[in-house]
Amino acid sequence: MKIVNTTLRKFNIPSLYFFIFYIMAAIAISIASIFTAYLTGALSTATLEVDSASVRRLLIILTVIVAIRALFASLQAWFLGKFSGVVGFRLRENFAKYFLQQPFADFEKGNSGERLSVFTNDLPHAQSLISSAAIRMLGDFIMLITALIYMLSINLVLTIIFLISFPAIMLLQMLASIPMQKRQRTMLESSAKFNDVLNDSLSNMSTIVAYSLEESMEKRYMSAYLSYFKARIKNAWTLSFAVFIGIISAAIPVVIINILGSAAVINNNMTMTDFIAYTGIAVITAFWLANFSEVISYFITSKEGAVRFNEIINDLKSQEHEPQSSSASKLCTINTETAIELSHLTFSYDIDEKNVFEDISFKCQTGEKIAIVGASGSGKSTLLKLLLGLYPIGDKMAYVFGTDISTINVSCLRDSISYVPQDSFLFSESVSENITGKAYSELDASERSKLENACASSDILGYINALPCGFNAILSESSANISGGQRQRIALARALYKDAPILLLDEITASLDSASEKIILKNLMESDKTVLMVAHRAQAIDTSDVIIVIDQGRINGVGTHSALLESSPLYANLYHALQNEKEDNHGSQ
Repeated sequence: MKIVNTTLRKFNIPSLYFFIFYIMAAIAISIASIFTAYLTGALSTATLEVDSASVRRLLIILTVIVAIRALFASLQAWFLGKFSGVVGFRLRENFAKYFLQQPFADFEKGNSGERLSVFTNDLPHAQSLISSAAIRMLGDFIMLITALIYMLSINLVLTIIFLISFPAIMLLQMLASIPMQKRQRTMLESSAKFNDVLNDSLSNMSTIVAYSLEESMEKRYMSAYLSYFKARIKNAWTLSFAVFIGIISAAIPVVIINILGSAAVINNNMTMTDFIAYTGIAVITAFWLANFSEVISYFITSKEGAVRFNEIINDLKSQEHEPQSSSASKLCTINTETAIELSHLTFSYDIDEKNVFEDISFKCQTGEKIAIVGASGSGKSTLLKLLLGLYPIGDKMAYVFGTDISTINVSCLRDSISYVPQDSFLFSESVSENITGKAYSELDASERSKLENACASSDILGYINALPCGFNAILSESSANISGGQRQRIALARALYKDAPILLLDEITASLDSASEKIILKNLMESDKTVLMVAHRAQAIDTSDVIIVIDQGRINGVGTHSALLESSPLYANLYHALQNEKEDNHGSQ
C-alpha cells in the first residue's frame, strides 16, 4: 500500500474523510450481511417448524436489513464514484503540469508512444489503484474480519479449523500471483511500443502514402500489436491459473466445515439456525477467498500502472532544471544597446556527443536585422532554440539585453522573444485563437486593431477577411484546410501579435511566393524589432543589416552582404547557389 500513500501525498488528494466514511459504510454493510445470514438461518428453522408468525416477523426484519444494506451500498458506491472523479482530476492535473513544464531538450528525446501509453494506460491504472483496487481490498478485509468474529461467536472449534487453513490458502494464492507482476509490466511496456507505432502511423500518413510505405507500416503495426497480444495472452494464462488455485483452495475449507458442522447438528452441539448462518458466512468468506486472486491481479495491474506513472512524474520533476526560482534574473528593461550577445558559446546535445557549436561569439544590436546562413545541418535552427532557452547552456555564454540567459527566469525570457519555427503548428481552433489565444468575440477594440495590424504585416489579412467566418474560421487538424504558406503567415502573425522586442524566425519565407515574401520582409525591416532570421533565400539575405555565416559549428564570417562576398568564399558560393536557384524558379514559371 506504499504506492497508494505516496500517490495520495504527492498529488494532494483529499482522502481522510472519504476513508472514514467508506470504513463506516463497509462495517455497516458487513454487519447487515451477518444479520442477513443469521435471519436466513432462523427463517429456515421457522419454516421447518411451520411457525407462520415467526416466519412473518423474520421476513419483515430481513426486508428492513436488506434495505439498510442496499442504502449503505448505494451511498458507498456514490462516494466511491465521487472520490474516483477527484482522483482522476488531480492525477491528470498534475500530469499536465509536469508534462508541459518538461524541458524542451528532454521532450525532444522522449517517446510519443510512451507518453501516450502513460496517459491512456498507466494514469487510469493509478486512478484505479487508489479509487477502486485498494478500496476494494479494504472493504473485503473489513468483511472478512466481521465474518470471522461472528463465526467465532457461533463455534470456536470450526472457526479455528478454518483459520488454520486460511494462511495456507493465502500463501498459495500469493505464490500464484507473483508471475502476474512481471507479466503485467511487460504487457504495459508492449502497449507503449504499440502506441508509438500507432502514433507514427496517424501523424505521418501523408509520408506513408507518398512513399508507398503502407505495407511496411502495416508490418510494424502488426509486429508491435502481436508483441502486445502475446504479452496479454501470457498474462491471461497467469490470471486463469491464479483463479483456478483460488477456487480450489477456497473450496476445501468449505467442504470440511460442512462435514464437521453437519456432525455437530446431528450430535446436538449446534442448532440448525446456527449451522445455516455459519455455513452461509463461511461460503461468503470462501467466495472472498476464491476471488482474492482476481483482486490481487486487479491490484497488481493497477499497482504496476501506478508505479510507472509515478516514475514518469518523478522523471519529469527531476528534469526541471530551467531557472524558475524567485532568485532568477528578470528582464526588467530592454533599453540596452545590445539585444543579443554570444560569448565563446560551445554546445552539444549530450556530454558524450560532438559539439554542435564551437567557440561562437557575436553581438546583435537592438533593432538590428540579422540573417543567419549556412549549409543544411550547420546548426542554424539550434542556435535560435538556444536563445529561446529550449536547451540548457553554460554560464556567461549567451546574453539577452545584457542578462545571462542561464540566470534569467525562463518565462521572462520567452516573454521577450517571439519565435517562428520552420514547421509551425496551428491548433484545431479559430484563426483568432491561434493568433491571440482568445476567441474573436472576446477581444476588445484595441486587441482587434492589434490583431489586424499583425495579420497585415504578415500578408494574411486579406485571406482571413475573405473567409466566410473571418477570424472565427476553424482550422482543421494539422491545418489541413489551409496551405503551407498560409499556415506560415498565420504563425508569423501570432509572433507579431505577441509584440516581443526580439523575433527569431526560422526560414519563414520558405513556403511563400515571391510577392508575399517581399511584403513580409519589407514590413520586418521597417519594424523596430530585433530580428534574427535563418535564411535560405536570396531576397531575405539581401534585406538584412548583417549576415552571419555558420559552417560546421563555427562562425565563418560576419558582415554585410557586399563585404562577405569578398571575404568569405563559403558565403559567396552559398549566395550564388541561391541566386541560380532563384533564376531557375523564375525560368520554370
